[in-house]
Amino acid sequence: MRELGDRGAQGRACGNLGNTYYLLGEFETAIEHHQERLRIAREFGDKAAERRANSNLGNSHIFLGQFEQAANHYK
Repeated sequence: MRELGDRGAQGRACGNLGNTYYLLGEFETAIEHHQERLRIAREFGDKAAERRANSNLGNSHIFLGQFEQAANHYK
């Protein structure tokens, strides 16, 4: 998708990968993908995608015991 320049699809793919890694218990990798999803959502001004990415980031940080970071994403 990068090669095609479709940033919207790239953002959705990052979110899906983040969710997959979360379900596998690979929370640090999930965070990397959700952070990229958040960046892309902000590029497009997609508030719904921003909320989902922040929620997913918060959930991943919770499982790593990073409660302050999680709280920042839940705000």
